[in-house]
Formats: sequence, C-alpha cells, structure tokens
Amino acid sequence: MKKGSYEFACARLQQMIDAAKPKSADKSGGALDAWRQAASYAAYLLGHGHDSTIYCQASLGKALVEVGSYYEAVQLLSAVLAQTETDNLRCHNSVELMHQCLARAHQGLGDDQKGYEHWLRAAQISQEKRQLVHGTTVYCYHQAARALARMLRFDEALKLFKLVYQIDRELFGDHIHTAYASRDLAICLNHKRRFKRSLFFWREASALMQQFLQTDDCVRRKVERSHLWTLNKVRQERYAERQARLSTLGSAAA
Repeated sequence: MKKGSYEFACARLQQMIDAAKPKSADKSGGALDAWRQAASYAAYLLGHGHDSTIYCQASLGKALVEVGSYYEAVQLLSAVLAQTETDNLRCHNSVELMHQCLARAHQGLGDDQKGYEHWLRAAQISQEKRQLVHGTTVYCYHQAARALARMLRFDEALKLFKLVYQIDRELFGDHIHTAYASRDLAICLNHKRRFKRSLFFWREASALMQQFLQTDDCVRRKVERSHLWTLNKVRQERYAERQARLSTLGSAAA
C-alpha cells in the first residue's frame, strides 16, 4: 500500500474507532456493529498483533458480552489472548479488559470456574498496574469471590470477601460499595454457620443500605430480612447454650 493510501486508511480506522467509542454503552447492538467493522478493518490494515487491532478486538468482545453473545465473545477473546501470549504482549493495556469480558461471558454460559479464573487474573493485573487499594482491583476481587461462593467454595470465598471488605472500607468508608461487601461477607459467614460473626456485617449492611437505598428497594428489603433471620439464629444459639449450661449444672448438683 502506498504511503498516502496507508495514511488515509489509518485515518479512516481512527474515525471508525472514534465513532464506535460513544456507542459502547449502547446495548442495542449499535456498538457491536461499529466495533465489528473497526476490528475487521484494523486486522486487514495492521495485522492481528497490532495495538489498534487488539484494542478493537477487545472492545468488540465487550460489545458481544453486552448483548449476551457469550459464546462468540469467548471464541474471539480467547484467540486474541492466545495471540498476545504468542507475541509476548501479556502486558498490553487491553489484556485486563479481555479477562474481565471473558469472566462475564463464561459466567453467562454458566461456567463459574472459568469466570473465577478470569476475574482473579484481571484483579492481579489491576493490582500490578495500579495497587491493591484501588476501585478496579477490588471490583475484580469481589467478582472472583462471588464466583467462588456460587461454586460453594466458601472457605476460599471467605478470605477474598474479607479482603474486599477491608479495601472497600479503606477506599470508600460508609458507602454503598461497602454495604455490598458487608452483605456478601455476611452471606458467606452464614454458610459457614458463623452467625454471631455474620450478625455484625448484616447490621452494617442494613444500616448502610437504609442510608443509600430507597425503602422499597428489593436488595435493601432482602438484607433487612437476612439480618433478622441471622439475629434469630444467634438468639437460638444463645438459648441452646444456656440450656446446656443449666443441664450441666443440674447434673453436677444431682
């Protein structure tokens, strides 16, 4: 391709990218078509290993996930990630986004194990690029913890939920993010039957959601019900402990 023609083609590609970016929040398919055209043109013009091509393909993968085309997203992004590994481009700026999109796609397909693996990798990349106490890092760790909980791997999930809660409290303080972290930690503790400990987090989640969510919000109502349910479990445990002590004292006296 002649120099003038190549420069014109590159300018055309940039126009396509600039036109696609504002459509990325559109879940009706507008972004999908725009990124599909840009990715195809970038691959033709620059090759599959070029930064612009990888960026367009990652954006296309995100658009596919947004419209629920999970299988196509997995096929595309897995191939692009493999290419970045082959070309030693593991630190490419789009790799983190591709792991997040693959996590969502695998979860959409019902594969929480794969979802967890990609959320964890996205979190690790974010931590390396930014730091542990960062909004993107904690978001990815939170999603990884949720995937573990869905797989009933509560011991592993509990460690991550504790980390997420600590980071959210440090980053945001009393905030809706902290409320969700507190809620998920409480749920995990309930599954471990650690009701006394979980009660603290239910109380906090309920108080924060009363502050940030409307009274009729379904999440808030569910948290309030779970708070009361856990409180009742703690009362039952305390009653059983008292009865056990009284029985022991009665046996000793006899």
